Amino acid sequence: MSPFRQRPLRPLLAALGLAVVLGGCDFSDDDDDVIVGSDIVLVRFSFDGDQYQLSADGLIASFESDEIEDASERRDVQDALAGAADGALVLLYVDGGLVFDGGEGTWAALPVTKAYEAVSDDGTPYVDYTITYAYSYDDADLYFDAFSSAQLDFDTVFPSVLDFRLVVAPASAFAVAGAEVDLRDYEAVRRALDLPE
Repeated sequence: MSPFRQRPLRPLLAALGLAVVLGGCDFSDDDDDVIVGSDIVLVRFSFDGDQYQLSADGLIASFESDEIEDASERRDVQDALAGAADGALVLLYVDGGLVFDGGEGTWAALPVTKAYEAVSDDGTPYVDYTITYAYSYDDADLYFDAFSSAQLDFDTVFPSVLDFRLVVAPASAFAVAGAEVDLRDYEAVRRALDLPE
């Protein structure tokens, strides 16, 4: 029996029913941890890279919001999820350095799969294993999981600190002159919601 409790995965990127946004967002920044607007929340938070729970088969490394490094950031994440309106989009982005070579300073939308290459004796590169980085949530907790196609030491994959951006917003907030916003592009989401950098 798995040591992990069952967590239902929800459809995260439902079709957007775009509507005209009436007025901008009024954000307040409290200690640079959370920025709240009308029905829009951005939380910046981190996990310790070595604080994951490993599944019995050694293929899944899991973090949950109880393990967020800073207690105030943990509360901010839990409050954002508890306050999410029905139909709100819950988007999670991880520091791009985890999944893109040279991706430091960018943000990668989850879920995402990264292939890790090796080189055969004759010099031919091949995919040695893959890791899918994903998340799920309920009204109190956020879960970040890494699913590997092979047993490995996750300590060699994760940096010492994993940085995230959590965005919770109603679908209608993404109406930009009738155009759809690419939710996989954090910078496009940031601009559409007028979030600070």
